[in-house]
Amino acid sequence: MENVNVRWRMPPKGKVKINIHGLFHEEVSAMGSRSGIGVVVRNIRGKILSMMAGSLGIEDRQNNEFQALMEGMKCSYFEGWENYYLESDHADAVCDTNCNELAIYLAEHGATNFDQMVVIEEPFGRIPHSWSLDMGLGSADIRFVAVYESDLRPQVINEEPVPEEVVDGV
Repeated sequence: MENVNVRWRMPPKGKVKINIHGLFHEEVSAMGSRSGIGVVVRNIRGKILSMMAGSLGIEDRQNNEFQALMEGMKCSYFEGWENYYLESDHADAVCDTNCNELAIYLAEHGATNFDQMVVIEEPFGRIPHSWSLDMGLGSADIRFVAVYESDLRPQVINEEPVPEEVVDGV
């Protein structure tokens, strides 16, 4: 993915923002999938509350986008976040089409690496500026846990220690 200078914009006060992205590739990935979805839920400070990535058997970009939308809304419902703002780059799904790079990254990652839905259970905290530019999970430098919906067993993905400034800044 090319390095883009896109800044995430906060949702209206009192709402969480759900960024969604669904994709479909003509070429089959190494995992045998052509599709993926990415979902990111953040509060008004930019703190990531939940993230999801996965590969679906749906072979249509628009349907993947709607599935991402449903997963984001389902997450919001189960967490009790009643007021949310949706953002997508697919105009047929929702109207706001800006600043969706992280959800796009998660959809790409889900299509190539996960054969089932993965929910990021522990929040990252505030997004470092460098991460907002390159959208790579590696530059976040913080621990997170992935939960596969099929078995709901936490699995530590990154065991690096949490930097002091990240802990203090949350």
